[in-house]
Amino acid sequence: MKHKLFAFLSAFVALLGITLAVNANTADAISTKTKQYYGIQKEFVTPKATRGTWYSYDMQSNKFQKIVITKNTAEGAKLFKALNAKQTDAMIKKINKMSNKQKRAFYNGIYDQKLSQAEIYKYKGKTGFNVNNWLPTAGDGVYYVPVTRTRDGKKVTALRIGTGANNYFASYAYKTKELAK
Repeated sequence: MKHKLFAFLSAFVALLGITLAVNANTADAISTKTKQYYGIQKEFVTPKATRGTWYSYDMQSNKFQKIVITKNTAEGAKLFKALNAKQTDAMIKKINKMSNKQKRAFYNGIYDQKLSQAEIYKYKGKTGFNVNNWLPTAGDGVYYVPVTRTRDGKKVTALRIGTGANNYFASYAYKTKELAK
């Protein structure tokens, strides 16, 4: 009886392993399909100096905002290298051929999956990056650049956050809540 139970459990575990392996490959295939559908070429890699958890303080709401930047994400958005002009034109032609229902589904997919484009951005000699919607329709997104600030008489690294067409200053974020306040 124990041998039958052991054989059954072994077969079950093996089948479970095969199922998980097949599903993992399916997930990769869907990911590749999604990238092709949206014209995505390569993941964007954020500058190391911008990565980590940052905090900014909003004096009006009296609350902290947590900003998380990883190797390939910013505030939960998946970052990909922006398309060049020729690639963008090709995607626009593809979108223009879609019905209104297909266009809505296309753009909803971008927002639902948090797909964004990013580019390296230089600000006063510092390397940061700019994030915008994938295939943006307007605006110039959000800029993240590491800078040096003086807090309590000490120089500390901060993250300058800017928005709009000309990288208008929005706020500074710091590595700790104490520095942010």
